[in-house]
Amino acid sequence: MSAVIVSDDARALEVAGVGAREAVLIGDSVSDIEVARVVGVHSIGYAKTQQRGAELREAGADALTDTMVGLDQARGPG
Repeated sequence: MSAVIVSDDARALEVAGVGAREAVLIGDSVSDIEVARVVGVHSIGYAKTQQRGAELREAGADALTDTMVGLDQARGPG
C-alpha cells in the first residue's frame, strides 16, 4: 500500500508540473510525513493534539501546526 501511495504522490508532482522542492505535503498522520520524506517534499504536520504533534515531530515533520490558519507561519520562508 505505501508503495502505491508514494507512486501516486510522485505522479501528482509530475502532473502539477512542480518539483519536490516546490511542494509541501500537509498531513495529520505519521504515514503522511513518511511519504513526504520518501518523495522528497517538505511536510507540515497538522497536530490536533499534543500527542499527535509529538508523533509527527518524531516522524520527521518539517513543521507543525494545530490550526489551518497557522499554515502560512508553519510553511516558513520562501
